[in-house]
Amino acid sequence: MNDVIREENLIYGAIPSNRSPKDFPGLAESGIALEAVYKPEKMETVLNMVMYNQLLSGSCVGQALAKAKTLLEYIQNPENVFLFSGWFLWMNRPKNLSYLLDAEGTSLKDQAEKLVEDGVCFLTQYDLNPKRTSKRISYRDNKDKFYDEVRPLLLNSAAAYKADKYLFPETEIEIKQAIKRLGCVCICIPTYPSFSFIKSNGIIPNPQEGESLKGFHTMLIYGWDDEDGVWYGHNSYGRGWGRNGFFTIRKDYPIREYVAIADDSLLHWADKYFYFLWTKGVTLHERNFDQNISRGETMAILARVIAGGEKNVFPVKDPKHWADKYFEYLNKHGVKVFEKNYDNKVTRGEFMTLLYRTLNKNDATDVLPKKGEHWAEVYFEALQKRGITIHEKRFDDCITRGETMALVSRALGYKK
Repeated sequence: MNDVIREENLIYGAIPSNRSPKDFPGLAESGIALEAVYKPEKMETVLNMVMYNQLLSGSCVGQALAKAKTLLEYIQNPENVFLFSGWFLWMNRPKNLSYLLDAEGTSLKDQAEKLVEDGVCFLTQYDLNPKRTSKRISYRDNKDKFYDEVRPLLLNSAAAYKADKYLFPETEIEIKQAIKRLGCVCICIPTYPSFSFIKSNGIIPNPQEGESLKGFHTMLIYGWDDEDGVWYGHNSYGRGWGRNGFFTIRKDYPIREYVAIADDSLLHWADKYFYFLWTKGVTLHERNFDQNISRGETMAILARVIAGGEKNVFPVKDPKHWADKYFEYLNKHGVKVFEKNYDNKVTRGEFMTLLYRTLNKNDATDVLPKKGEHWAEVYFEALQKRGITIHEKRFDDCITRGETMALVSRALGYKK
């Protein structure tokens, strides 16, 4: 086995992603203890079974995402290891792009979006390895025929294996929690001449001063070692590269981006509401769905709903509390909030009241008369009439962050 792979055999097929305000973050849960060293043997075993070699192609993004999807499926069903086609993901770029960039690749974001939109087929259905494609129409040999005849059949099979969403974890704790929950995180790294000389220990050296950028490459990381300050990862250059295809990379390497893919079944039940609100411009900077929400946090969410996003809620002069601007914004825009008490927890009844007033701002009847045994009963019924389903009353119990996100999402038209 060679200690190094020749420079002319390396093609860097990743393109840094163009981020958008609607790209989903991978926010971490607080209060969760994480190991100092996490290197799961079961994941290494699976990755040993998906030892893809991208050959002389720029398909690294597709290969990494195909392996990430394999790990997702394995986490949900450890009895099976599905081998997905990174070649399919690579060639499933927009047709005009694939014609122009045959030896190049795509961005993690664009490829992840295609995985959410189209899914991925099995490797047995499409393997670009020339030794295994003698009886198939090759994407490389005849692109027009491939797109006309082969791709539609592959898309039909791939539809059963879509990801539900992609995430952009950014902080170290977000990356670690994504790895533990979803199996791995794909990374896009800048490459330098020293990257061409990875030895059999698989240690990727940090770039040295004066090294010139060669391109960008995508791999995945599946573990970490805080004591050594490294991520454990897997590449798509076959077993002849690094430590039988595996590597370690320092956490302070200038990694360009981290992208994870997720199935909703592996996330919290409230994540779907969190991401729905994110697309509406109602940004939430913490998940922590099972924690009770404070009055200040509630005012922030409702102010963003009315304003159409945080950028439209302007700060106030000489604030005494971070939530002052939300309190003032709500009261100036027809939502009566009579008490600040920003750090107090909010009851379910109080939240129903504030949500009703938000939806009926500037309505003279937004403070409704008492009806029934509890003062909040009338707000509960008013919201139900608007089609905002609330499955439990429990008016005097504190409401969680996840529950508030669910109710606000329903108020904004969430139907799924």
